[in-house]
Amino acid sequence: MAVKTYKNGEITFIWNQKPLPQDVYLAGTFNNWNPNSHRLRKFKDTYRARLQLNAGQHQYKFVVDGHWHDDPDAPERTINEHGTYNSVICVE
Repeated sequence: MAVKTYKNGEITFIWNQKPLPQDVYLAGTFNNWNPNSHRLRKFKDTYRARLQLNAGQHQYKFVVDGHWHDDPDAPERTINEHGTYNSVICVE
């Protein structure tokens, strides 16, 4: 898994864990943790979503075939109220 940052807050979120799942979504503070609003598209052996995020700190998780996963490659993580981790990205 990886996150690539581009200019002006454009972020590409990538899920590349094997085996490849049927569906991957992105949920976070930028979409009120809605597990169905940002579907990643399959591209070769990865799933990707490009989002335009406002400046500031954003927490997120991947929803993979209905199961929530933090991003171990995220620059930061923070513990949440469920006792698991949210991935954190800061946009300048």
